[in-house]
Amino acid sequence: MAFLLLLMEVLLLVTAALASAPMLLPGQAPMPDSLYLPAAAFALVLVFSMGALGMYQHQQAREDLHNTLRRILPSFLLGFCLFSLLAMLLPAPQFGRLGSMVFVLGGAAVLLARLVVFTSAGSRMLEKRLMIVGDGPTARECLDLASGGGFHRFRVVGCVPVDGEDRRVPPAMVLTPDVSLLILARRYAAEEIIVSVADRRNGAFPVRQLLECAVGGVRITDAATFFEREACQIRLDSLQPSYLKLVGGFIYLSNLAGCGSAPSLLEPQPIAAHVAYQIGAGDVLNINVWRNPEVSISVPVRPDGKITTPLVEDLQAAGKTSTQLARDIEKSLEKYIQQPLVTVIVTSFVGPYAQQIRVIGQAARPQALAYRQGMSLMDVLISVGGITDFAAGNKANIIRTVDGQRLALPVRLHDLLRNGDISANVIVLPGDILVIPEGWF
Repeated sequence: MAFLLLLMEVLLLVTAALASAPMLLPGQAPMPDSLYLPAAAFALVLVFSMGALGMYQHQQAREDLHNTLRRILPSFLLGFCLFSLLAMLLPAPQFGRLGSMVFVLGGAAVLLARLVVFTSAGSRMLEKRLMIVGDGPTARECLDLASGGGFHRFRVVGCVPVDGEDRRVPPAMVLTPDVSLLILARRYAAEEIIVSVADRRNGAFPVRQLLECAVGGVRITDAATFFEREACQIRLDSLQPSYLKLVGGFIYLSNLAGCGSAPSLLEPQPIAAHVAYQIGAGDVLNINVWRNPEVSISVPVRPDGKITTPLVEDLQAAGKTSTQLARDIEKSLEKYIQQPLVTVIVTSFVGPYAQQIRVIGQAARPQALAYRQGMSLMDVLISVGGITDFAAGNKANIIRTVDGQRLALPVRLHDLLRNGDISANVIVLPGDILVIPEGWF
């Protein structure tokens, strides 16, 4: 809002300076070309004066008309002195055409702009909708802060009770947890969930449901982070030995040293960490039959996913692990070789289409990559040569299929590559699609 207000006031001050010239020179024809420079200087000097006196801080959104006037008057007095000094240092005749009338018009324009912007900021249409997980003392403090004590305006849709909490929120604010948190957030159109649960190790803390909400696009914020963001306070009593963090669209549990053993959800889960490599079309296989070099061969996997070796024709290879394929070859060779021992080594990796990581858009070399265990976003970017100069890195998304539903997970490529923000280096999973859009500039 501060940037929007500043831009609006610059335009209004330039307009006021240009409009005041005919009033000061009633008998002369206006020459707007000669007034553009002093009008721009007038606007910049006043914006600097108002910024120096704190008129673009967050608290201004909650000040009334009386306090706004108290700030505008000293700001314009300071601006008048600075502009007069500028007119003395720059002996251009155009600066002399702006008199005291321009300060009156400028002050009225700034006051009107602030009334319009602050009235719009108070509209319920611009309020962000929050849902609080927990109904204890911390939840009550979050509720009070969100109701008007913070930097931003919020509308709390309700609090989700958790077992073991000493209820302190009004009964009217308690939601019935008859469905999952994600469905509840969508039912009440909540854009952010504040986690205020004190005891997070009693088994009632809904970690998996919060992960589902994060993947579903609902922002998850811990109570300590909420207090720091909205009140500029670090609440030591709300810090947890194991607390939720949201990094790049994923929730994980961050454990302090010696406090608990809950696994990080950013770390690959068993289903992702121990995914055996499956052979795909385009892979090159080295098939070795012990003590039978005449049937040992290096063969590529055809586009239809099958291979042909001596004594074995059209054997399906794609979608199998090297061990599974070796056992299948052994069964096929039993008709010709007594107790064959087969080893299959993958020497060139492409992988099945379902497990490939695809990178499209503004990558230096868009391509499909074979998935490797523990593969991260940084590994993907290194493989494709980074992003182009025209890429909107922080607007990129990972398209991931979860329970049959495709989700768009935001990632911050610019922060990772340009600023070295390692927190943006998230884990990728088989089948992910990295979409890098083009920026306007």
